[in-house]
Amino acid sequence: MDGHFLGNEGWTYCVDFPFTYTPEKRWNSMVRRRKWVRYRRYVATDRWAEIEGIHSDPVLEPVVDVSIGGIEIPGGDCEHIAVWVVTVLGRVLFREGVTRLCPEGTSWTPVPVPENSEVSQVSVGRTGLTWAVAWNGNALVRLGVSRSNYIGTEWTEVSAPDPEEKLLQVAVGQHMVWAVGRNGTVWFRKGIRSEDLGCRASVTGSGWVRMIGTMAMISVGPNDQVWGITREDRQLCLRTGVTLEETSGREWKEIAAPFWNAPSRTASVSSLTSLGSLRLGTPLHVTAAAAEHGDDLVPLTPERKKMFHHSSQSGSPSGDVAAATKQECRDSPINHSPGYSTSGEVLSCMRSTYPEDWSNALAHDVVGSITWSWVSGTACTIDFVAPLPNWFSPTGSAVDGAIRHVENAEWRRLVLHRLRDRQKRETENFSYDSAIEKSTWVKSANAHLWRDSHPCQWVRCRLELERLGTEGEACDLALLRLLYRHASSDRKMALNLAEVTSACDLSDRERRLLGIYTQTLNEKHSYIKLAFGTDRELEDWIATLNLVVLGMRGMHDGAVQPGAAWGVAERGHVFVHDVDITQSHIDDMAMTDISWRHLGGGHFQMVESCPAGVTWALGNNKTAWAYTGGYGGGVFKGVTGHNVRVGPMSDMKCVYIYENQRWNPISGFAPRGLLTDRYMWSDASGLVECTKEKTKLDSIHWHWTALSSKYPEIDC
Repeated sequence: MDGHFLGNEGWTYCVDFPFTYTPEKRWNSMVRRRKWVRYRRYVATDRWAEIEGIHSDPVLEPVVDVSIGGIEIPGGDCEHIAVWVVTVLGRVLFREGVTRLCPEGTSWTPVPVPENSEVSQVSVGRTGLTWAVAWNGNALVRLGVSRSNYIGTEWTEVSAPDPEEKLLQVAVGQHMVWAVGRNGTVWFRKGIRSEDLGCRASVTGSGWVRMIGTMAMISVGPNDQVWGITREDRQLCLRTGVTLEETSGREWKEIAAPFWNAPSRTASVSSLTSLGSLRLGTPLHVTAAAAEHGDDLVPLTPERKKMFHHSSQSGSPSGDVAAATKQECRDSPINHSPGYSTSGEVLSCMRSTYPEDWSNALAHDVVGSITWSWVSGTACTIDFVAPLPNWFSPTGSAVDGAIRHVENAEWRRLVLHRLRDRQKRETENFSYDSAIEKSTWVKSANAHLWRDSHPCQWVRCRLELERLGTEGEACDLALLRLLYRHASSDRKMALNLAEVTSACDLSDRERRLLGIYTQTLNEKHSYIKLAFGTDRELEDWIATLNLVVLGMRGMHDGAVQPGAAWGVAERGHVFVHDVDITQSHIDDMAMTDISWRHLGGGHFQMVESCPAGVTWALGNNKTAWAYTGGYGGGVFKGVTGHNVRVGPMSDMKCVYIYENQRWNPISGFAPRGLLTDRYMWSDASGLVECTKEKTKLDSIHWHWTALSSKYPEIDC
């Protein structure tokens, strides 16, 4: 501790509380203490190479399922990949050493499963979150996955949605988990936060939600887009409407996924005949005609000999079709030229031999009979912000043809053109006043106000925020009223939000505090301190006050511009002062007059920026983060229009508490002190009691990730 080596148990000694502690035990050492630490975390070559089997004989224990992911484990190496497999005996194995340069890996590592549990299927997400399905229909979730341990430490069991709804398959995405029951029911697991792998509640979720429809299997893509195969007719579907705000999506839409386009009249004869061989086989009357007139065929040219030889060797009936159509068209009134191609000659003959819609009917018959049995969308990224492609209209159907005919009709284009012209004439050069010029709303809540004048104490108060302005973000007037009772009389405090320079979180482990700073109070080195009952209520008011203040100043919560001033609060929140005035004004401005806006997300120890706008920050765990130009998140999460380019972030810090003991001649050092002694479990000052069991977290965004340990045993 502090550069000194301690004993195996980590004790430091001194004469009495609270003198200087030393690692050596002396004759007059009457008290001792040691430091405890606990972690907490702040809430992603052209041929096959054969992999050696688990045993020398691959028949002994074949693999029945495989899943790949883990390329975005928080803080991990993006070159390393997690590969999990399941064997026919229900065992789970992890493939070691899989990287982009070594995709086959190096060795197999068996992963023990809980007693009396055998696994039938496994799925791993991009962040390393791993779920498996046991033969009893329940799910198993892997705990302890981190950048230093891709395999994890243990399994925890998650019950099936219902005793009658046993699970058949799970699919893990980046922020979600989907499952399919044995009877085809589809389930969505809510409460998943896969970027926080150290928290049990984040990786196991909070409950099952049943989705409409039945599926044979599902697959989740890199950005949580869900693919599925219907149970009844085995058709390919995509879950539409999946966004960060609505992770479960809205509806299933069937995708038209033919293997090829319908052959046209300019297609080669080999394409037509190979298409027919997939379903119809060789036509009987064509084969008979070829056999009957085979000796009377006109000699083939060298080019046609090559084509005939290639077609007959390929195993398709194109050679028979060519021979038959040649014989039937020998007397047809077609003038052959030396440069006339074989495919053109055969297709010309086929026009008189088969109906004109033969090729389209054949293609529709083949495509309509396709049924899907398996799908994987883990490598397919779909931008859910952009409109989806036209995948959902079956090509070649009568309905689709009618729709295209209407969309391409001349009258429709003319109507749309006239409507656009009319809208331009009526709206481009005119501006209309709003029917309602001003709008007013009032937001209220109950809180506690700290009176910094005599007698200093907390008093119950009523908050009322009144905003007057036009529709939108602009705000003309905003008042915050604080109504409380003191000395048997009603008191009232009114605050103009135009004078507010900052509204931030000042919470401690006991109370959830909101601090409001104004120019007048800054000169007096004072501020307004309000205590709320819950974290949610506190964050709601912080977001509301910051947005109203921005509207009062005519500012917006956009990306931070180069040259802005950055600041980090004691609790790790990031604040920005946008420089929108000249340098001379900045030199004359007092620090108490500078206004700071809450950037939203982020939890750091320090932030560094440069005039070019490149900004980096360091978290408590010394992880470096770069600013990407986004804004929102944090207290603004869920506020419409105020979350742009927001991603997940995790941080970790150590909480230190001290165990104090006093020496007595009977039992030696013991956790029983004198009545005047400090707390037996305390912080570094010894004045605040901090026990291992009752130490509170700073907010709901923190979770304990490790048990308490003695300081010498922890590399912090």
